[in-house]
Parts: sequence; structure tokens; C-alpha cells
Amino acid sequence: MMERIIETSSTMELAATSRERVLSAPTRLWLAPSVFWAAAIFVTAALLFLRRPDALLHAQFWAEDGVVWFADSYNFGALKALLRARDGYLQTIPGSPPR
Repeated sequence: MMERIIETSSTMELAATSRERVLSAPTRLWLAPSVFWAAAIFVTAALLFLRRPDALLHAQFWAEDGVVWFADSYNFGALKALLRARDGYLQTIPGSPPR
């Protein structure tokens, strides 16, 4: 009787560990969030480069980017240029790097 109890408890331990393995198996299939986002950013950048490599290899200013934003960044520094009001508005997003 005692041997049977010991066998049962070891069987329960095996069943518990195998159940843990089964429950944790699907979580191993998913990537960690940081790996997922790194891969997503890399794939997106690669697709954009494949679509228009000239936009990255031969970048150009467009409209007021060169006259206003680049000149301000060159003359006042990047942070001061982003925090400088233009035409009465704080235009931080339009003043960010050229498209």
C-alpha cells in the first residue's frame, strides 16, 4: 500500500510537470515584445527602402524645409529650433527632420 502511494505521488508530480510544460509551450511560440517590435521596424524600413531607395540615398529638402527648418536648426541649434515659435505657432512636428 505504501509503495502504491509513493508511486501515485511521483505520478502526480510527473503529471504536474507535464501539465506545466503543455501550458507553457504556446508561450514559447510567441516572440518577446521587444523582438517583435524590432523585427516589425526592420521589415517596415526594408520595405520603404525597397519602394523608394532614392528617398534615403539622395534625400532632398521640400518646400520650406531647407529655407526655414534647416536654417533655424543650423543657426540656433536643434533643440532651440524645435521650441521656437514660427508665425505665432509652436511647430515642433513640421520642424522635425526632413521627409
